[in-house]
Amino acid sequence: MYELWHIGVAYGIGTAAGLVLFREFVKEKIITTTIDSLASQGYLYAEEAEDGQVMLSKVDEVVDAAVADVTVDAIIETANRMQEEIEMKQQELWEDEDRD
Repeated sequence: MYELWHIGVAYGIGTAAGLVLFREFVKEKIITTTIDSLASQGYLYAEEAEDGQVMLSKVDEVVDAAVADVTVDAIIETANRMQEEIEMKQQELWEDEDRD
């Protein structure tokens, strides 16, 4: 029983020493890997400022900001343009069918 107690204490001291010595390295590695992964998968938007600082924002926030800049008139204009394009395509298809 005395020997198991020594093994437990040695294990605890070794674990504590490992956590203290490698805590910052592991934390930085995990955080960097996670952020890089989220950015590459499209969940985060990363933009580098002129001073080299990287600004992170969620994709939802970027989309919300872009949508906020869109006016109702721009939406109506886009819808009208799309309707015109659809009508032109339909007309082309009808003309192609008439030729056959």
